[in-house]
Amino acid sequence: MWSIVPFKVLTRGKQRLAGMLSGRERTGLSMAMIEDLLSTLRQVQLLDGTLIVSDDAAATALAEKYGMTAIREDETRGKGLNNAINWAITRLNSVSVNDVMIIHGDLPMVSPTDLAGLISQHLQLGRPALTLVPDRWQRGTNCLLSTSGSAIPLCFGEDSLARHLRAAEQQGIVLQTAQTPSIMFDIDTPADLLELKQRLQSMDNSIAPHTRRFLDTLDLAQIPKPCTVQDGEYGVAQGYGVTQ
Repeated sequence: MWSIVPFKVLTRGKQRLAGMLSGRERTGLSMAMIEDLLSTLRQVQLLDGTLIVSDDAAATALAEKYGMTAIREDETRGKGLNNAINWAITRLNSVSVNDVMIIHGDLPMVSPTDLAGLISQHLQLGRPALTLVPDRWQRGTNCLLSTSGSAIPLCFGEDSLARHLRAAEQQGIVLQTAQTPSIMFDIDTPADLLELKQRLQSMDNSIAPHTRRFLDTLDLAQIPKPCTVQDGEYGVAQGYGVTQ
């Protein structure tokens, strides 16, 4: 099995943190989280390799640093996240790699043990099979494992979990969802970042070392804590107590 890590150009990432972090700080956070994930993936013995797919020039240097492979998104003959991942899968299929794990780059708390356990659990399903790890809100897909390559259309984006579930059910593929807390915890909003800082304080220092060091450079105590308000069908929205 190979892992595929897609990420967008770092200077455009994490726009929902714009009221909390400067553009330079958002770039630094994204880079720190990706490095933590790549470092973790390198320690998972059940993975034969990792393919990074990105439109960021830093992807090649990251691949070299961690002994991985990178392809530029402009080589993928199309636009968009799903197209880029499909191209990565096609590249792997061409060298007889059909088992893949697609995992996003903003999951700093993932450990090698978490991923090894997830892969082992998935492989017990046989083939073709699909494992989905949702986000905490049960709407997005933070990680997808497939033992038949491109068995279903990839639907990453808004409400991707429901769309992946429907696609798998329509094709009769063996399916499971895994509620793995560290993989479900992605970083999108100011509340996520503040919670991450708090959680890391009680965790082993081997978890997310790059992200820890980056967070230590920020004075988060001086940033207003986000508040929550009702927001239609999804229940809550996040904002600040003061205007920035």
